[in-house]
Amino acid sequence: MARKRLTTEEELARLQALDASAAPDEMDATLRAGLESRSAQVITKAARVAAELGRATARADLEAACARLLDRPAKADPGCMAKTAIVETLAGFEAHCPDLYRSCLQHVQMEPVFGGRVDTADHLRGVSAQALVQCVGADGFADVLPVMVDPETAARRGAVRSLAGWGDRSAELLLRLFILARPGDEALADAFAALLEVAPERSAAFVAKYLASPEVETAEAAALALGASRAPDAFPLLQAYWDAHILPADRSTVVLAIALTRRDAAVALLADTIAHGARELAVRAVEASRHCLHEPAWRDQLADAVARRSDEDVSARWERTLAEA
Repeated sequence: MARKRLTTEEELARLQALDASAAPDEMDATLRAGLESRSAQVITKAARVAAELGRATARADLEAACARLLDRPAKADPGCMAKTAIVETLAGFEAHCPDLYRSCLQHVQMEPVFGGRVDTADHLRGVSAQALVQCVGADGFADVLPVMVDPETAARRGAVRSLAGWGDRSAELLLRLFILARPGDEALADAFAALLEVAPERSAAFVAKYLASPEVETAEAAALALGASRAPDAFPLLQAYWDAHILPADRSTVVLAIALTRRDAAVALLADTIAHGARELAVRAVEASRHCLHEPAWRDQLADAVARRSDEDVSARWERTLAEA
């Protein structure tokens, strides 16, 4: 008599119950059954559980499941959730499967929505770009390049991020070209951050030019990328912009970035702004100071500035910042 097929709910329950206390053979068998399921929801769950349990032994089953889903994509995996989960898990295992990543990198999956059709494989292409470069390095740049101009933002963001941290001159040049050629692109923030990770000393001044962009989103993205990078020249460049722009609206663009540099000089600037700056800018400085509260000396310096200000709005924002820290 044929064994009764488990329902989707039962398959999900088996995976949910699986934990690190299970025997290795039991883990692998349960994960394999999940990855062989007809349900994309179950396959997604199996990939996530494999990642959580660190079962790199599931690699072959993960690859087979992804290949199978690529054969009948829209019907077998609506929304591309299962394929995306599999690629993310394989990348987490640092699995060397460049052919699979390249297939996913080129995958487009149009699905019907109200009023038309939409490509649901955008995130898959983005994570596949990152997985491929992690796998083969600069040899994957030629495959990633078309995705950097993909019509979908999620795909472009993943492609740009794939170059981050890869200390290769070609990665730096590709990122600079993307920034120059695509003003206003929704992936610019990722490109600024990636460029500063790839070549911080050479790139800080290049990114700082965008602080003066007429597009507020671009200027803020450049500022935040500089601040978060903590590159040697980041704070001096942000301070130079601050000194050259006296209007509170202009300075508010960089106040959070200044706090992110976490330097004594940055905290001194924040404290001075809190004590003496325009009220709206002082409030912004207080909000930004949450990134500097881990150092007792900085915290005391900022608290003293709030006390010297003697402003109810600024004091109230300080108390909320402390409570949220």
